[in-house]
Amino acid sequence: SSRSHSSAAYAGEHAARKLNTARLDARYRSCIPIEVPETLDLDLFDDESSMKDSKNATDTICMKSNQSKRRPLYFHQAKAISSILDENHTIICTSTGSGKSLCFLVPLLISALKSSRSEKTLLVYPTKALAQDQLTKLQGIASMLPIGSDGQTLLRPACLDGDTPHQHRDHIANDCNVILSNPDTLHAAILPTAGKNKRSSYRKLLLQLKYIVLDEAHIYDGAFGAHVSLVLTRLTRMIAI
Repeated sequence: SSRSHSSAAYAGEHAARKLNTARLDARYRSCIPIEVPETLDLDLFDDESSMKDSKNATDTICMKSNQSKRRPLYFHQAKAISSILDENHTIICTSTGSGKSLCFLVPLLISALKSSRSEKTLLVYPTKALAQDQLTKLQGIASMLPIGSDGQTLLRPACLDGDTPHQHRDHIANDCNVILSNPDTLHAAILPTAGKNKRSSYRKLLLQLKYIVLDEAHIYDGAFGAHVSLVLTRLTRMIAI
């Protein structure tokens, strides 16, 4: 019997695409703690003097030679971060591996470093596995940040989902400032409790939310997307009342 064989063939070549990078506008620099570019290894500032001008700068200033080795922001990252810092609702739609997570990590870190306990972020993922993967990354970032005056790390992430033991849930809602969850837990646990008991830890959590991040939003279509839309409508309504 004959066999068909396939082999690699030359398909031509394409010119390299230009890498579009950008820095944040000068008006954002004074609100960004120096730990943010240090921890994320980002080139957010034009030069060392810009870093020294930051109102939140610490005694630890990276030398200019080290600053030049850091990663610059892509254009879409700088635009998205600027939009979020301006307190606009923001949608980021780019290809896989283009750094979408960084677009919310920078504002999230700024909030955690400047507010400590008064502001919180809710990260909503469609699956527990995605939330656990992001939790591992956030825990790594948290380990590189300084300890606050209360003896705790300034970034305190935790998962709050169906697998979270009930005896730990109040502690997470009260003490953690980055909560990773999913639409099912919002619908079945967080929103009903927060609605019935005005003094519950979940109610306090909702009132402290500064950012709500809906990751992998493109998969919320059809009936599933309609249900998640209703859950988010309940969430935003309960925050407003």
